[in-house]
Amino acid sequence: MLKEHLISEASERQQLMGAGTGASVSLSAAVDTLANYGKLTAVEANPMEITIGGESAERNKVIDYARALEKLGIFSGVRIAAIDENQAGDGGGILFSIVLAR
Repeated sequence: MLKEHLISEASERQQLMGAGTGASVSLSAAVDTLANYGKLTAVEANPMEITIGGESAERNKVIDYARALEKLGIFSGVRIAAIDENQAGDGGGILFSIVLAR
């Protein structure tokens, strides 16, 4: 449900900005790929980049997710902007932010 909402939002932005279909394809690919590595918590997008925020069980899964995004070949750059242990009392895990350049 969150994925559909985010893709719909990306489509609306495209129409407003006169962009092609690349933004929703990029966002969809990033969200679909994340399912194997963690959980989506936030998305921010502008014409130049997409920032994905999420939670993962372990640090290596975040690194593997970034590598998987690179292998898609649809982003001009993939950068892990933040990777930290979850300090909340809900069992830990890793919080991360990855920036995808279009």
